[in-house]
Amino acid sequence: MSIYKESMLNKIEDDLQGRNQNWDMLETHLADYASLIAGLSKFKILATGNNANTYTESLQVDRGLYAVLVGGSAFGSTTSRAGLYLINYWSTQVYAVTSISENSLWEISIDSNGGLTATGRGTLVIIQLYRA
Repeated sequence: MSIYKESMLNKIEDDLQGRNQNWDMLETHLADYASLIAGLSKFKILATGNNANTYTESLQVDRGLYAVLVGGSAFGSTTSRAGLYLINYWSTQVYAVTSISENSLWEISIDSNGGLTATGRGTLVIIQLYRA
């Protein structure tokens, strides 16, 4: 965002117009920032867990967009694996689990009624990104 800078060489009318343009840009920027903050307030952590044994987290979710972050290591392994899944659940007919970075220690699924199930070992975080 570039702002208008006044100068002694400018006409008063030009400086006044430049100052008004600065205020217009600032007001637009503040409105954009306010809408960004309002959107971030929709983030909500729905579930967290950490377990060395296999466990299942089941919950009922509303229509919306979710992120599931998982991590863990296989028995006897010192190598940790992380995974990120996006869940798009908008209607009873359209739902999907997209693996962005798969972790084979976890199985993530959602049914047509909004039943979200995560089964695996290690750390789990389910975040609601957007609620329809």
